[in-house]
Amino acid sequence: MYKIDINKLNPSLEITDVSDWSKQKWIAHRSNSLGCSDLGTALGFNPWSEPAILFAQKVGIVPTGTEDNAAMFMGRVMEPVIANLWKHWDINEPDWSECSKNLEAGITKRELYTPKIYAKNPKHPYLMGGPDGLFMHEGKLAVLEIKTISKYSADQYESGIPTSYIFQIHGYMMLFDADYAEIALLQDGRELTVVPFQKDERIVKIIEEQCSKFWKNILVARDFYLDQKDISHLEPEPSDTKVYEQFLLDRFKAQDDLEIPCSKSAQFWIDKFVSFRKQENEAVKRKRLYSNKIKYFMGDATKITDIDGANVTWRATRDGKSRRFNAREI
Repeated sequence: MYKIDINKLNPSLEITDVSDWSKQKWIAHRSNSLGCSDLGTALGFNPWSEPAILFAQKVGIVPTGTEDNAAMFMGRVMEPVIANLWKHWDINEPDWSECSKNLEAGITKRELYTPKIYAKNPKHPYLMGGPDGLFMHEGKLAVLEIKTISKYSADQYESGIPTSYIFQIHGYMMLFDADYAEIALLQDGRELTVVPFQKDERIVKIIEEQCSKFWKNILVARDFYLDQKDISHLEPEPSDTKVYEQFLLDRFKAQDDLEIPCSKSAQFWIDKFVSFRKQENEAVKRKRLYSNKIKYFMGDATKITDIDGANVTWRATRDGKSRRFNAREI
């Protein structure tokens, strides 16, 4: 089995073998630092989580999520398959057909070391991580991250790669003092691509400045929380996402007859909320008014033609008992 002596290449690294760890021990160990996969969340680039949620989990206010889902399960199942394909992928001829030929011919283009480890680097004490693979590139240690993704998710990003992945791979490069990394990305279970990354010092600076501060706030908040002191000044700001809204529902439970006096900040937020609700109600009325005007204009027609920049229909529902109006930009 191919192996790289990591400590020989970088004696300063602290390497922990986690190959026989239970899930509970693994989760507990992750609470000691920010994982590289946490960086995108800490920086606000994870559409499925929030900085405030990660903060609360690391402080111990809410439990760390341990629930599995189909995407996570299939990602783990496919990881060794993608890793094997990567070994037959020619970075100089990046095409699945070339990879297929190499696989069938038994031609290995590169070797991959896939240890079950967690690494820490004294240069970045707030950070830890366990890469999917390590390999040698131009005589130096490099990192491989393996991902599965849907086309829909990939299409949300100009590069086809979620921003959180980019921060994650840079976290691994920081940990292992690497200048080069690759992401092997399997899209919709059939389209493989391997994306090379050179370390971008601008991204490293963002991680160093913002994520190290994020972790320091967590450490302070842990002590405050144990002493039942206020930690609101340390927590990330509330956001406008549904994910954060659900987090609040999970974190806070209603206590009958518990009342609190209004603060200056709360009064400001309440005034803003009332103002926007009035605008929202007015917008709903105006939207209804103009849709009714359009419907009156259409009469028995189901579509308006020759419109500039819009598509307008008012079709019968499937059961024929009503009509559904739709107007959208094109």
